[in-house]
Amino acid sequence: MRVPVYMAFEDEINYEKISQINKKERKSSKLVNIDPQFYLVIITHLKKLQEKYNKKYLESPTSTEALLLNNEICKLDNLIKEIYTRRERKIILTALDTNSTPNFKQMLEHEQRLYQNITKILNDYREEVLNQKPNPSCAEVMRTKSTITPTVSVSETVKTDITPETTPQISQDIKDAIADLLPPSDVQPEHAKAPPDLSDQSESQKIRKATKATKVKEESEDTTDKIVVYIMEDLEPFVGADALTYNLHKEDIATIPKSNAEILCKNNKARIVESNI
Repeated sequence: MRVPVYMAFEDEINYEKISQINKKERKSSKLVNIDPQFYLVIITHLKKLQEKYNKKYLESPTSTEALLLNNEICKLDNLIKEIYTRRERKIILTALDTNSTPNFKQMLEHEQRLYQNITKILNDYREEVLNQKPNPSCAEVMRTKSTITPTVSVSETVKTDITPETTPQISQDIKDAIADLLPPSDVQPEHAKAPPDLSDQSESQKIRKATKATKVKEESEDTTDKIVVYIMEDLEPFVGADALTYNLHKEDIATIPKSNAEILCKNNKARIVESNI
C-alpha cells in the first residue's frame, strides 16, 4: 500500500525542523522551497497535540506533561503564523514589482492564487486611473512634426495667360542702362546680407543643455546601488539616497540604497541579506 506524501512528511515533523524553515524564510528575500502539504501537516500535528493536552489537563492541570504540551503547542502556533506571514509578504512585494518575474515553482497552490488575485486587482485599478489621463503634450508635438505635407509646385497652382509670343520685349539699350546702375554681381549689398539666426542658435543651445542635464540625472539615478537587508528593529521613516521614503519595521526584508544600508548595518539596525540586485 502506497503511503501518502503528507503522512511521510508528518513522521519527520518536529519543532526543530519547522524552526529551521522559519530561519531560512527570514534570511532569504525569496520564497523557500517547502513541502506542498506543509500547512496541512502542521495543522494536523497541532490538532493531535491539542487532543493530548486536553486529556492530560483533565487528569491533572498542573502536571509537567500538560505544561510541556501546552508550551509546544504555543511555540508551533507562533512559528506557523510567522512562516505564513513572511511568505505572504514576499508574494505581495513580487506582485507590486511590475518588472519582476514570479517563480511559481516555489509557491504553494494557494500562494499562486493569492499572487494572481493581487495582480489582477492592481492591474484593474491601474487601468481605471491611468486610462483617464491625457497624452503628454510632448507626444502631440512629435506627431505634429512627423506629419508630412505634400508639396505642390508653383507651376501646378498658378497659371498665367502670358505666352512667350505676347511677352513685351525690352530693347538692348534699356538693358545696358539698367546694368550700369546695378553693383557688380560678385559684391552683395550690406542690406542684402541676412543676419545670423541667433534665435535658432539660442534655442538649439537650450535643447542641448536640457538633454545633457536629463542624461546626467538619469545616469545619477541609474548608478544608485541597492541591496537587500533584514531589519533588526523598528525604524523611523527616512528618505533614502534614491529620494524615496522608507518606513521599515523589525524583521522586514527590504531593498534599499547601499549607502543607507551601510549606515543601518554599522549601527546594528539591519543585516545585509543579498547584494546582487
